[in-house]
Amino acid sequence: MPSRDHKRIAQSWLTVQRHWWAYDAVRELCESSPHEALTLILVLVELAETPRLLEDIGAGPLEDLLDKHAAIVIDEIESQVSNNAALRIALSHVWLREGTSEVGRRLVALGCRVVPIKSADDA
Repeated sequence: MPSRDHKRIAQSWLTVQRHWWAYDAVRELCESSPHEALTLILVLVELAETPRLLEDIGAGPLEDLLDKHAAIVIDEIESQVSNNAALRIALSHVWLREGTSEVGRRLVALGCRVVPIKSADDA
Protein backbone atom coordinates (compact mmCIF):
# COMPACT_ATOMS: atom_id res chain seq x y z
CA MET A 1 0.00 0.00 0.00
CA PRO A 2 1.49 3.38 -0.96
CA SER A 3 2.36 5.79 1.79
CA ARG A 4 -0.30 8.43 2.29
CA ASP A 5 -0.13 11.82 3.91
CA HIS A 6 -2.89 11.20 6.45
CA LYS A 7 -2.56 14.63 8.03
CA ARG A 8 -2.99 16.38 4.65
CA ILE A 9 -5.99 14.20 3.81
CA ALA A 10 -7.56 14.87 7.21
CA GLN A 11 -6.99 18.62 6.95
CA SER A 12 -8.52 18.74 3.48
CA TRP A 13 -11.53 16.71 4.59
CA LEU A 14 -12.09 19.08 7.50
CA THR A 15 -11.83 22.07 5.13
CA VAL A 16 -14.59 20.61 2.97
CA GLN A 17 -16.78 20.03 6.02
CA ARG A 18 -16.26 23.60 7.27
CA HIS A 19 -17.43 24.96 3.93
CA TRP A 20 -20.24 22.49 3.18
CA TRP A 21 -22.72 25.35 3.51
CA ALA A 22 -21.48 26.61 0.11
CA TYR A 23 -22.52 23.36 -1.56
CA ASP A 24 -26.00 23.74 -0.07
CA ALA A 25 -26.18 27.39 -1.14
CA VAL A 26 -25.26 26.57 -4.75
CA ARG A 27 -27.76 23.69 -4.86
CA GLU A 28 -30.54 25.92 -3.48
CA LEU A 29 -29.84 28.63 -6.06
CA CYS A 30 -29.89 26.08 -8.88
CA GLU A 31 -33.32 24.94 -7.73
CA SER A 32 -34.99 28.24 -6.94
CA SER A 33 -33.16 31.18 -8.57
CA PRO A 34 -31.95 30.24 -12.06
CA HIS A 35 -30.58 33.63 -13.13
CA GLU A 36 -28.73 34.12 -9.85
CA ALA A 37 -27.46 30.54 -10.06
CA LEU A 38 -26.13 31.16 -13.56
CA THR A 39 -24.36 34.31 -12.37
CA LEU A 40 -22.72 32.28 -9.61
CA ILE A 41 -21.79 29.46 -12.01
CA LEU A 42 -20.12 31.97 -14.32
CA VAL A 43 -18.04 33.17 -11.36
CA LEU A 44 -17.15 29.55 -10.53
CA VAL A 45 -16.08 29.00 -14.14
CA GLU A 46 -13.98 32.16 -14.05
CA LEU A 47 -12.25 31.10 -10.82
CA ALA A 48 -11.72 27.45 -11.77
CA GLU A 49 -7.99 26.82 -11.86
CA THR A 50 -7.96 23.44 -13.60
CA PRO A 51 -9.85 21.52 -16.28
CA ARG A 52 -10.91 19.08 -13.54
CA LEU A 53 -12.69 21.89 -11.69
CA LEU A 54 -14.46 22.92 -14.90
CA GLU A 55 -15.56 19.31 -15.31
CA ASP A 56 -16.90 19.29 -11.74
CA ILE A 57 -18.79 22.54 -12.35
CA GLY A 58 -20.30 21.15 -15.56
CA ALA A 59 -21.27 17.79 -14.09
CA GLY A 60 -22.45 19.45 -10.87
CA PRO A 61 -24.19 22.79 -10.53
CA LEU A 62 -24.38 23.61 -14.24
CA GLU A 63 -26.01 20.28 -15.00
CA ASP A 64 -28.39 20.71 -12.05
CA LEU A 65 -29.36 24.18 -13.26
CA LEU A 66 -29.97 23.03 -16.82
CA ASP A 67 -31.92 19.99 -15.67
CA LYS A 68 -34.42 22.24 -13.89
CA HIS A 69 -34.31 25.58 -15.72
CA ALA A 70 -32.68 25.21 -19.14
CA ALA A 71 -35.47 27.06 -20.94
CA ILE A 72 -35.07 30.04 -18.60
CA VAL A 73 -31.29 30.43 -18.96
CA ILE A 74 -30.51 29.13 -22.46
CA ASP A 75 -30.46 32.58 -24.11
CA GLU A 76 -28.07 33.90 -21.47
CA ILE A 77 -25.78 30.88 -21.81
CA GLU A 78 -25.70 31.20 -25.59
CA SER A 79 -24.73 34.86 -25.29
CA GLN A 80 -21.86 34.00 -22.90
CA VAL A 81 -20.40 30.92 -24.54
CA SER A 82 -18.82 32.46 -27.64
CA ASN A 83 -16.39 34.50 -25.53
CA ASN A 84 -15.91 32.00 -22.72
CA ALA A 85 -13.75 28.95 -23.46
CA ALA A 86 -13.97 27.78 -19.85
CA LEU A 87 -17.77 27.78 -20.01
CA ARG A 88 -17.59 25.68 -23.18
CA ILE A 89 -15.43 23.15 -21.31
CA ALA A 90 -17.90 23.04 -18.41
CA LEU A 91 -20.82 22.59 -20.83
CA SER A 92 -19.05 19.62 -22.43
CA HIS A 93 -19.43 17.78 -19.10
CA VAL A 94 -23.18 18.36 -18.79
CA TRP A 95 -25.32 15.29 -19.41
CA LEU A 96 -28.87 15.99 -20.57
CA ARG A 97 -31.84 13.67 -20.15
CA GLU A 98 -32.99 14.53 -23.65
CA GLY A 99 -31.72 16.41 -26.64
CA THR A 100 -34.67 16.46 -29.00
CA SER A 101 -36.65 19.47 -27.76
CA GLU A 102 -35.73 22.91 -29.07
CA VAL A 103 -33.86 23.76 -25.86
CA GLY A 104 -32.23 20.32 -25.81
CA ARG A 105 -30.96 20.74 -29.37
CA ARG A 106 -29.60 24.18 -28.50
CA LEU A 107 -27.74 22.75 -25.50
CA VAL A 108 -26.32 19.90 -27.57
CA ALA A 109 -25.11 22.51 -30.07
CA LEU A 110 -23.26 24.16 -27.15
CA GLY A 111 -21.48 20.90 -26.31
CA CYS A 112 -23.76 19.20 -23.79
CA ARG A 113 -24.25 15.47 -24.19
CA VAL A 114 -27.38 13.37 -24.00
CA VAL A 115 -27.44 10.48 -21.53
CA PRO A 116 -27.48 7.25 -23.50
CA ILE A 117 -30.68 5.33 -22.85
CA LYS A 118 -30.11 1.67 -22.08
CA SER A 119 -32.50 -0.83 -23.50
CA ALA A 120 -33.65 -3.91 -21.65
CA ASP A 121 -31.16 -5.87 -23.78
CA ASP A 122 -28.26 -3.77 -22.40
CA ALA A 123 -29.05 -4.57 -18.77
